[in-house]
Amino acid sequence: MKYQSIIDKRTKSYSGQEPPYSIPGIHLPKIDVYDDLVSDKFHQVVWDYLLNSQWHHKWVSPPDELQLYKPSDWDDSWINSLTIRRTLTQPRALFASDEYSLKTHHPIIYHLWKKINNRLDNKWTIAGIPEGTHFKDYPCPPTQDPALKPGWRVYANASPHDMICGNGYIHRDNKDLLDEKTATIIWMASPKWYPSWSGEIVFYPEDPEGLTGDYQQFNSETQQQRKFQIGWPDSGKLVSLKPNRLLVYDGRTLHSTNSSKNMNNTEFHRRIVFRARLKE
Repeated sequence: MKYQSIIDKRTKSYSGQEPPYSIPGIHLPKIDVYDDLVSDKFHQVVWDYLLNSQWHHKWVSPPDELQLYKPSDWDDSWINSLTIRRTLTQPRALFASDEYSLKTHHPIIYHLWKKINNRLDNKWTIAGIPEGTHFKDYPCPPTQDPALKPGWRVYANASPHDMICGNGYIHRDNKDLLDEKTATIIWMASPKWYPSWSGEIVFYPEDPEGLTGDYQQFNSETQQQRKFQIGWPDSGKLVSLKPNRLLVYDGRTLHSTNSSKNMNNTEFHRRIVFRARLKE
């Protein structure tokens, strides 16, 4: 059997354990969308805060170059036909390890989190799987709970246009397929966005029987190669980047982010991400 021969060639998974490579018994984990989360006035307050926060991204054409900047001060005049093909990693702004560090250092983002959690019946806490980052010299703030390791659980990211940034690869935010209690919560921060500017988040179903033959064997060495079995996206879900939209999804869900079709070099789509866990 073709599928059996594929399985036989695999080595042990990332955790040193045998399969499953898909979430047992689940076609597509839970994905919820809520619109019109905050008032226009508060939306603008948070947006201004993001534009005046420190962001980082990396130009990955040789030589690698880490760039730190504030979007409100970014001069894009140097981006022209000679540089347009330099590849840009996803821009990020780093905020907090938990609710305590968020409240202490970024009260405006903490206020947003309280509004989000209230909309979600206050059942979440900022204690999910932290995000990795290539900005290694910026230390994570300590957590209030000594049992919770510091890590970037609150951050912002952005989608540059597809001439300078490639599409995101398919991955999971939580690679523990038996952990049902984590969620990634995203608020779409850009106050202006249009359908033709794209940038959608695409969610892929599980493929436990290996019918598509896609188990990440096509990923490059720098991307996740964890042998997750990926189904066709038209059996999954697509979420557009509508302003003031809240997206909540199971941290195990296979997903990727489309790059933007908006060719304005300074008007990236920006959103705030919370890596959360259900309260005990």
